[in-house]
Amino acid sequence: MRKRHFCLLLISLCFLSFLQQRPAAKSTREYIPSSSVAGQALQLHFSGISVESRLILQNSYGSTILKPQITAGTYHFQVPEFMSRKMGILSWKLRNAHTERSGNILIRAAENTRLIESYFGPRSLEAGTGDHAMLVALPTDDFDNIQVQVPLSSEEFFKDQSEENSLKQQNQLQWKLVTARKKTGKVYLAAKNESVQTGELVAEIYPARPVDFSVEILPPHPYADGNSVSRLRTSILKDAFGNKVSDGTAVTFIMREPTGAMMKTTGNSVDGYATAEILHPEIPGKYKIQAFVEEMAKSGVIDFEFRPALKDFSVQKLEKRQFQAGPLRSFLGQLVSDGVTVEVRDSRNQFILKAQTKDGFATFELPPAHASQSQTIKISVLGKTQIQQNPYYEKTK
Repeated sequence: MRKRHFCLLLISLCFLSFLQQRPAAKSTREYIPSSSVAGQALQLHFSGISVESRLILQNSYGSTILKPQITAGTYHFQVPEFMSRKMGILSWKLRNAHTERSGNILIRAAENTRLIESYFGPRSLEAGTGDHAMLVALPTDDFDNIQVQVPLSSEEFFKDQSEENSLKQQNQLQWKLVTARKKTGKVYLAAKNESVQTGELVAEIYPARPVDFSVEILPPHPYADGNSVSRLRTSILKDAFGNKVSDGTAVTFIMREPTGAMMKTTGNSVDGYATAEILHPEIPGKYKIQAFVEEMAKSGVIDFEFRPALKDFSVQKLEKRQFQAGPLRSFLGQLVSDGVTVEVRDSRNQFILKAQTKDGFATFELPPAHASQSQTIKISVLGKTQIQQNPYYEKTK
């Protein structure tokens, strides 16, 4: 029995000794900073806290709950780095067994500038004074915080002229508007402070919309032979500031026939000029030519008269309902090209058929359906017309 009592006494003494060795919560001077700098170690000291106390922290990254740590016999809370490195408002709330307190700590960006983040755009501007690009620059510290207290300036270069300006500041952003110039070219830009500079930023100024222009026709000859090709060409296409339009600007050329029908072709500008080719018509007469840059600019109207390529021609009847027109000779006495259209109409000008020339002749056969309908046919080619009477009449041998 004595041994049992002795063992219980020994255990009790050991337990009391252990309790005396545990650190007790001490009353300590409070240290609760109202502000801090990103990257600095941040501790919060409260009086009257115990091992059961908890500190709740919250910022734009999220929230966390801290247990107190002990140093030199006093309890404190160590703010984790992912929160002490983030600028902005750090909110805290202390919970004890009997009390609850809260407050805020303002964390400012570090002083050292590591990088200037920048955006510049749009990178394509139209010549003149109505188009703009914007530079937005953000100086940041080692922890990617925006340094609102660090002023920036910009250096701008265009056609051998440079200028330096301070950036405007608003809502933690620093910015500058870059206005286009009246002449085309590249604008080079960079933002900087005393120690850091952005990379080279470039915007291209392109020509503005073209203004009205003129057009001309460059024919190899003035005859309506339906075979040759003429060149249509604009004057130099420029904008209102004298800049040549960009290569590849599409131009539509229209040539109106005396009947009102239209022939159309397109071309793209190269070095300010736009050219296109158009086939000579088969019908002589005065044609009107005009060019357009769609919904932007147009040329004036010019007249060009195509002369008859064919002086006259003859028609021979081969057999009943079959005829041959030719030989058909062009303006130099040469046979017309293959594929020239020969059109046949009746006395009421109703269309009957078309034929194509081959080796200077066009052979065609009238359909039987017109045997009782017309006693006259009109044969037209290259603007000339021959009339055949009684085309269905066949002489007796």
